[in-house]
Amino acid sequence: MKFRQKNFLQKRIVFDFIACLSLLLYTITNMVDKIPGHVLGVNKIFRENGYQIYLVGGCVRDLLSGRKVKDWDFTTNATPEEILKLFPDAFYDNKFGTVGIPIENLEETEHVGVVEVTTFRSETKYVDRRHPE
Repeated sequence: MKFRQKNFLQKRIVFDFIACLSLLLYTITNMVDKIPGHVLGVNKIFRENGYQIYLVGGCVRDLLSGRKVKDWDFTTNATPEEILKLFPDAFYDNKFGTVGIPIENLEETEHVGVVEVTTFRSETKYVDRRHPE
C-alpha cells in the first residue's frame, strides 16, 4: 500500500471513530434525560457510598431503541447485605442476589414500584443460558 493511501485510511479511521464517539455521547446524554429522578436517586446513593452501579438489561435496550422502559435493573459491587443497609425498606429473598428497592411513584409494567439491584457475578456455566449455576 502506498504511503498516501495508508495515511488517508488512518485519517479516515480516526474520523470515523470520532464520529461514532460523538454519536454515542449524544445518545447517552439524551438517555439520561429519560431516566426518572427516582431511579437516578438510587444510582446517586450507591455512588455517594463508594459503590459502583450500572443500569443493565432491558432498560438499557429500551433506552437505546427509544421505547418505554418496562423495568429498571441495576448491577453493583455492593453485596445484598450492604444494599439493605443503604435502603432499609428493600427486600431480598432469592438465590441470585437480587435486592428489590421500593420506589414511590415509579411507573413501570414489570415490577411495579420496584427497582431491582443485583450484585456483580462472575461468568460461569449457565444452566439455561440466562442463570448461572
